[in-house]
Amino acid sequence: MGSVVSEIDGREAGLLGIVLLVALVFFFHNIPQDMGDDGVTFGISAMLINRAQETRSSAYEVFRDAVHSVGSGSRAMSTDPLRFLGFGTPLWTAFVALAQKAFGVTSFWEFFLASLIGFLTVVATYFAGRAMYGRAAGLLSALLLGSSLFFVIQTRSASGFLAIGALMTIL
Repeated sequence: MGSVVSEIDGREAGLLGIVLLVALVFFFHNIPQDMGDDGVTFGISAMLINRAQETRSSAYEVFRDAVHSVGSGSRAMSTDPLRFLGFGTPLWTAFVALAQKAFGVTSFWEFFLASLIGFLTVVATYFAGRAMYGRAAGLLSALLLGSSLFFVIQTRSASGFLAIGALMTIL
């Protein structure tokens, strides 16, 4: 990748800078304070995974204990879906768990991490498009993804697993 970066001339660097600036504004300007259901679910999964690590228990045992302690018994849900909760998108859940360990349990870091993954996806899209179809295709691809309302809203709602899927596909 170092050779690809060194081949960027001044004009292309300027255009890429504008595209990435647009993406930065869309992803990081006024990060929301409230998250959607996905953000809450993965935040809870990450907290429980951190608890499992601290207590040296299996993640399933911690999920099961959390479910059974929710209510008086009549409100407890089945643990069957929780066998897979947090493991359907293990990389995203691991990133959220690491962020919680490093910075504490706040929604800001989950939003920031999701926005960062979305931005990195735009950067990777530029390099993939450039390598496959040329400079113009790379710039256009990055601009379209970085300004795509659907992609930005989904990523900024702390649903980083959507962006990480796209990033891993591109890489």
